Amino acid sequence: MDTLKASRLLETKGFTRDQAEGIAEAIAETGLVAVKRDVDVLRWMVGVVVVLVAATLWQVFGLRGELAAVRKTVGRIDGRLAGMETRMGAVENRLTGIETRMTGVEDRLGPRP
Repeated sequence: MDTLKASRLLETKGFTRDQAEGIAEAIAETGLVAVKRDVDVLRWMVGVVVVLVAATLWQVFGLRGELAAVRKTVGRIDGRLAGMETRMGAVENRLTGIETRMTGVEDRLGPRP
């Protein structure tokens, strides 16, 4: 702390020169300057934490949009898979019908020699 600056400020507030110098020295000796410095550091640290939290929230909300796009794509893929399952079921039914007809043909032809 600049004791000269503090004592001049106290003089402008109505203290005598000796009183102002004494008060400025007392303040310097009590460590109030260190407390002010610590408060300044804490303010700076809180500011950094606020910025980091804001950046994290920004990322989270950005990822929500990406997640929505992924869900939409997965939904489209699920729809395509359901369509393929339906078509595969139809193919299976046709093959079962062919198998049944082939069995009927084999029965009519009789046993093989």
